[in-house]
Parts: sequence; C-alpha cells; structure tokens
Amino acid sequence: MANKQSHGSPGISQSQCWSYMVVVYAFVIISISCGTIYSSPITMVIFEKQLNSSYTVMEQSWLGATMMSSMSMSSIIAIPLIRMIGCRGSLIIGGFIAALGPSMSVFCTGLTAICLTMGLLTGLGVGLSFIPALLSVELHFPREGNTLATTIALSGIGIGVATFPAGLNWLLSNIDHMYSLLVLSGALAMISLLGLLMTAPKPLENTRLSIEIFREEALAKPAFLAVCLANFIWAFGSSIMYIHIPVFTRQSGYSTEEAAIMLSCIGGLSLFSRGIFRTLHLGEASTMDTVTSVLFGLFLTAIFTGLFQDISIKYTGLLAYSMLFGFYCGFWSNFINQVNRETIGQDLATSGSGFAMLATSFGSMSGPPIAGFLYGETESYKNVFYLAGGCMMFCSLLLLGVKLGSLPSARLRKEIVKNIRVKQTKDKVKEAVSKRLRILNPISGDADGQGDSGNPQESSLLTNV
Repeated sequence: MANKQSHGSPGISQSQCWSYMVVVYAFVIISISCGTIYSSPITMVIFEKQLNSSYTVMEQSWLGATMMSSMSMSSIIAIPLIRMIGCRGSLIIGGFIAALGPSMSVFCTGLTAICLTMGLLTGLGVGLSFIPALLSVELHFPREGNTLATTIALSGIGIGVATFPAGLNWLLSNIDHMYSLLVLSGALAMISLLGLLMTAPKPLENTRLSIEIFREEALAKPAFLAVCLANFIWAFGSSIMYIHIPVFTRQSGYSTEEAAIMLSCIGGLSLFSRGIFRTLHLGEASTMDTVTSVLFGLFLTAIFTGLFQDISIKYTGLLAYSMLFGFYCGFWSNFINQVNRETIGQDLATSGSGFAMLATSFGSMSGPPIAGFLYGETESYKNVFYLAGGCMMFCSLLLLGVKLGSLPSARLRKEIVKNIRVKQTKDKVKEAVSKRLRILNPISGDADGQGDSGNPQESSLLTNV
C-alpha cells in the first residue's frame, strides 16, 4: 500500500531533474566563459610577471580587445557548427579550444603570441560554448519555465565577472604565474566535461538548428540598422570600461587586488540590476516604460560620466563609479531586448542577429586600443572615460529614439482597442434600452410589425446614446 502511494504521489520526474541539471551546467559554463573573458586585465598582470616586463596602456588593452572580439565573432560560427554536430559537440570542441589558450600561452615570449593564444584561441572557444549552452536550456524548457531557466543560466555572466578576477588575483598571489594559467586552462576544460553531460531531450535528439542569422530583409528595416549601430557603440564604450577601469586603478597606485575588486563590483551590480529589470519586465507582452528608459538609459550614464573627474580621486569614488557602470550594464541587456521586441520583433531580431554580432565584435576590437592610444597622446584618463561614457549615452539615446519612433503605432493600437470597447459598450446599452422600452410599451413595437428598431422613441434614444 505504501509503495502504491509513493508511486502515485506527485513529484519531479527523472527527465525534469535532468532538465534542471542542464540549467546548472549551463550556468557554470557561462560563468567560466564570461569570467575568463572579462578578467583579461588581471590576466595581463600574470603575463607581465611571466615575461618580467611592463607594457604601455595601449599594449595592455590588446589582450582584452582580442578576447572580447573573438568571442563575439565565434558566436556567429557557433550557429552552423550546432547545425552540423549539435549543442553537445559544440560545447566539447569549444571547451577544448578555450583550454588550449592559457596552456599554450605559458610558452609565449611576446605580446603578439599572447594575443594569438590567450586572446584569439580562448575567445574563439568561449564563443563556441556560450550559444550552445544557452540553447540547451531552451531545448529543455521550450514553454513553461523557459524565462526562469534562461534567467538562471544568464546570471552566470554576473557571477563569473564578480568571482573570476578575485580568483585570478588569489592565484597570482599564492602560486607561480605558470600554474595560475594552467589552473585557468583546467577551468576552461570543464566546459568540455560539462558538454559531455548536456544531452538534448529525447524528442529533440536528432533535430538540428535551423536559424538564419544573416537574412538580408533585416537590413531593410531602419530600426534594425539603428539597433546594430547601438550594438557597435555599446561594445566600443563598454569594452573601454571593462579593460581600462582596472588599468586606471593600477595606474593610480592601487594594488592588483584592488583593481580586481573593481571588476567584481561591475559583475555583482550587473547581476543585481539584470535580475531587477528582468523581473519587472518579463513576458512577451511586457514593455519598458519611457520613464524607466530615460532615467536609466540617459540620466544614469550622464551621472557616472560627468562625475568621473570628481569621484575618481579616491578609491571609494572609483568603486562607486564601477558600481554605477555595472548597474547600467544590467539595464542595457534588458533594454535592448525590449526595444528589439517592441520595434522590430523577436523573429526579425533573431534572423539578423549575425549582423548585430559583427557590430559587437568590431566595437569590442576597436574600443580599448583607441582608448589606449588616446591615453598615450594626452597622458590623462579623463578623456578616455568621457569617450566611453559618451558612447553609452549616445547608444541609449539611439535606442530611445527607436523606441519612441514606434509609439505612434502603439497609440494607434490603443485607439483601436478603445474604439472596440466603446462599440461593445454601445451595443450593451442599446440592448438594455431595447429591453426597457419593451417593458414600458410591450404592444406598440410588435403591433406595428416594426420590432424593436421600429419604435421612434427607441430610435431617438439610441441616437442620443
């Protein structure tokens, strides 16, 4: 009897448990991937010790720029790779390539070799892993729970950025630089190990991804072109922030540990704000109101851009600056998704996502070196962060213009809904009046053979209504 009750009691099935484990695996993969990419300023310190030399600000920026750019570029390659070998195979290959970067960089003797191994290979492998990890979650949660599962997996971005810089700094402080790189290589190799465990649901085991990401009709939409431009400007400005905030911290006389804390603050606040805005604006029908868009898209960027010179004097001011930027990063990811959905539609945004990835890749590649060149010419970081903040203000303004440009159609839809409701109300009133008149004069309408609508009193009353 007890066995029957336990067998019939509601609970979580084995397939559901496995789906939840896939979310955990994806969370870990995304944490490792993004944590490695955005910790490049701390990784650069490891290479400075390895080569026993110091590099200029512009030279230091090349490693992070290469990693970020190759990650975005390889995300484009991930789509056809998933078509051929599936998510599982893509994760295994991506993790293997990513792990090759740090292990091969142990033998590098120059900055160019470091950028080709740690920069290009690691970024390529991470990009090949990010898309299939996220897609695996969506395959296991096609309908119910998809938003929550995807949110949990994507929270790995903030967790990785918040934890990896501090972890790399601890390795740098406690063990040899060569072993630090090998530990990082082992962490990236875990992507392949977790990829072995991430299988698709049985009904979808033999399916292949059929998404087109370079459809030309997307380019015919001015709103889509504006979104691509915003992606480029955002990547240009944000990559400057991620790379040069820690470099500026060290240039100001603070330790590598204190520079790592800056990145951790960015990751932590990004995770926090991403969760807030995603919670407030969930669902396909949700929209981000104009007040929120202006407040966090323009005013927030204006605040941390305009106050840089005043608050960067002290370390606490730099922490506040990093936190404001991190909060804005979380807002931006939700803001651009909402604008895509409200203006050009999710299908068109997906079919043209290849162009957006290219724009992001070019922005990430060009931003940090140009900022390093600007610092070399002016010997001041003030103009560098004004440039980065101005870029983020402009891309927010651009998206806000796209959003507001779609409001007339939204007003038209509201007007249509309003007219329908008014018509329904009139019909209800008409029916109520007809019944009332039949009660007051039950003979006249039928006796004349005119029915309800033939009564002159009723017609006059309905006209007034």
